[in-house]
Amino acid sequence: MKKTLRFSLMALLAVFGMGSAMAEDIIWSEDFSSYEANDVPEGCTNGASATKIYNESLAGGTAPELLIGKKSNDVAGGSYTVTINLNGKSGAMFLQYKANYDRLEVTTTTAGVTIGDKEVSGKSYTYPLTVASGTTSMTLVFTNVYTSNVRFDDVKVYQGTALKPAGLNWGT
Repeated sequence: MKKTLRFSLMALLAVFGMGSAMAEDIIWSEDFSSYEANDVPEGCTNGASATKIYNESLAGGTAPELLIGKKSNDVAGGSYTVTINLNGKSGAMFLQYKANYDRLEVTTTTAGVTIGDKEVSGKSYTYPLTVASGTTSMTLVFTNVYTSNVRFDDVKVYQGTALKPAGLNWGT
């Protein structure tokens, strides 16, 4: 009886301990829900077509979302620039967003921040980030490098393991 109780307690501690160690710590996020249609968020540049808020959900997030304007022969593509206060965080991080097409180039203008190769899963894009210790903030630039518009939504920077949506998982 004692062995069974001891084993059960250890199993519970392991499950709860692992869950908390793998939690997502969101450093910054934007879902554009505070904007109205046709608003232009701070940090946007136009491109060949207007970069502005549309009240649609083509990117796979929830409406509204940001349309980042296309480029044309003589006009650069639109962009969205954000400066993120890191609140003392550094090390391995992730940038994740949703977009209806793979048309965005992600860059940084911050020394001590490197952006790795993206992973694509449907309409979700994830980049590993490495932030040097002592970096207080970082600036990320999302630029449309193609000749057609892209919809952009649910952008976040986090540490840890991303939380998965609730649902059933029927293992093998």
